[in-house]
Amino acid sequence: SQIAKKVGNGLGYDYELNDELNMMGYLRQLKTESIDERRRNTVG
Repeated sequence: SQIAKKVGNGLGYDYELNDELNMMGYLRQLKTESIDERRRNTVG
């Protein structure tokens, strides 16, 4: 979908990759960020 492509490209993913790869990478990055955020909050 266009949204997946736009979001993925905004995060620096190659625009040529297919939408599913873009979205998977995007979701994986979100998950990683939320885990880091939680860890930071716990430490703080």
